[in-house]
Amino acid sequence: MKKAQTTMFIILGIVLITVIVAGFFLKDAVFKSLNEAKIAKSVALQKQVKDVSVIVEDCLESVTNEAAINIFAKGGYYEIENPILYTSYKIPIYYNKGKENVPSLEDIEKEISKYVESKLQICTNNFPNLKFTVQSLKNPKTTIKIAKNLFVELEWSIRLGDNEQATISEFFQELELNLKDPYEKSIKLYEEQKNLDVISLSDLAKLAKKEEYLLHFDFQEGAILYILTFEEIPLTYTFSIIPKETAF
Repeated sequence: MKKAQTTMFIILGIVLITVIVAGFFLKDAVFKSLNEAKIAKSVALQKQVKDVSVIVEDCLESVTNEAAINIFAKGGYYEIENPILYTSYKIPIYYNKGKENVPSLEDIEKEISKYVESKLQICTNNFPNLKFTVQSLKNPKTTIKIAKNLFVELEWSIRLGDNEQATISEFFQELELNLKDPYEKSIKLYEEQKNLDVISLSDLAKLAKKEEYLLHFDFQEGAILYILTFEEIPLTYTFSIIPKETAF
């Protein structure tokens, strides 16, 4: 009898140990499966974040480049009050019989920001080709810095994903676009021309050659028009002067 009981206890012990060991293995398998599912979701979300970031950064680069070209062609302004219309150009009046209205480099940075902020969401077009939800939480806000290169920082809160979500809000681009030198050369020309009693075409030609730009010069509506083309960039800068007296 005792031998039978001992045998039964041994069998029960073996069964219990087997159940415990199996439980541990099952627990590990379940945790492993859950972790793998979580990792898979995280990897998928990371790819979604990357997909959205690439679209935003590509648009940020192209729209900023477009903004710089357009705003320089309008003498540093996004919108111009009472411009002089000349062929395809809208040319601002920098000097009007003694009254000056010349944008600083910081002013132009703000004008580029306005352009980018107004056009960026048109470029991204609500991310139509992505197979997950993308929602803009607020309007984009940019900060532009003009140096030897053009730097743009973007704050734009975007929520993305469906079952699992993430929010991204900071983007950055550096464009190899030198706006500083063309601006300074254009302003140098303006400062030399605004108070002249007589305009020397030969002096203008020499200065343009020295500063390495093409200068188109014309008269319209009592104003002297200056269109500077920097071919290496390429970039065009315009401004006009209405002198106190006839300067030609």
